Amino acid sequence: MVSVRATTLVLALLLASPAAAATDEAAARSELFDKLLDCRSIAEDAGRLSCYDSQSQAVAAARKKGDLMVLSRQDLKETRRTLFGFSLPKFSLKGIRMDDPGIDRLEGTVLAASPAGFYWSVALDRDSGTWETTEAINRQPLKGDKVVIKKGVLGGYLGTIGNSNLVRFKRVF
Repeated sequence: MVSVRATTLVLALLLASPAAAATDEAAARSELFDKLLDCRSIAEDAGRLSCYDSQSQAVAAARKKGDLMVLSRQDLKETRRTLFGFSLPKFSLKGIRMDDPGIDRLEGTVLAASPAGFYWSVALDRDSGTWETTEAINRQPLKGDKVVIKKGVLGGYLGTIGNSNLVRFKRVF
């Protein structure tokens, strides 16, 4: 019984360590940017300029090193779209949810289709990934066919290929 508790404690500590480190890194990045913004409160021109120079160099160095990344809302929206269909943990980037409930459908065209048993594997354009049907469809998918995939209930996905019947899909890549 004691060894089970000890093992559980060790595993909990090991699993918590990366999360704590990630939180510390995020706080450091936020602190770096906050220091840059704090330069605005310096009344003296020379001091404010000196502060901006030193803090902007620190921000530039962090960005060059890869510790700091600047993303636009469009970049985040595109990232969310490319992740559509993957089961991701619920997380946010400074209040912006990556599992955006607003993205509930994916539209694309077929680049390639191949049989996968009784079903079909379909590669889509625009970084929309590769999907497999989990039910038989009434016709063979062709290159250029329009694909519409929507979120279903309980984490499933439903869609059509061209003018096929509504079938279930799963994301492969």
